[in-house]
Amino acid sequence: MRYLSHDGGSSLWARIKRLVGRRGRQSSRPWQPAPEWLALMEAAGAAPGSTLVGVVGVGQSVAASSVIVELIAIEIRELGAILSWRARSAEDRLTFGAQVSMTDQFDTVYRLADTRGGGGGGRWDGETVVMPRPPGGARLHVAVASLGPSPDGPPPPPHWDASRVDGPWLFDVQVPSDIG
Repeated sequence: MRYLSHDGGSSLWARIKRLVGRRGRQSSRPWQPAPEWLALMEAAGAAPGSTLVGVVGVGQSVAASSVIVELIAIEIRELGAILSWRARSAEDRLTFGAQVSMTDQFDTVYRLADTRGGGGGGRWDGETVVMPRPPGGARLHVAVASLGPSPDGPPPPPHWDASRVDGPWLFDVQVPSDIG
């Protein structure tokens, strides 16, 4: 199975950083992303607003490292999927972001397109956009490896807790065959 992984640098942010690093900031030519990245950035922005195909109610919760992560639902959209999740901790140490991967039995290569969320007081509500959309009948394996700043992502604002909480939190979800 193939994994969507922050460690391998498959996030959009990591890929943009590599492109900038390869071109160098000292170049006299203005930086322009490669056409493949323009397409990925455009699709990442379009996936959440694309046509809703169906919603898979998940309702699973997993505890690890004194944190409970709940995978609430997966919106199946024309251009991707949106994983809705919540993390809860007795401590007020949760920060923005989650390092999420998704696989299926068809070896679909899922790319993380975006993660966003908000919270405080030991609770974080988030959404993770993946592309492409899962096929109907797929058995999805969703893993939240850690919560907090990604090693290859942007740094958190100075007033935020920069600690990471490592999981993993693992979920198995069946996509109905009539969705997708």
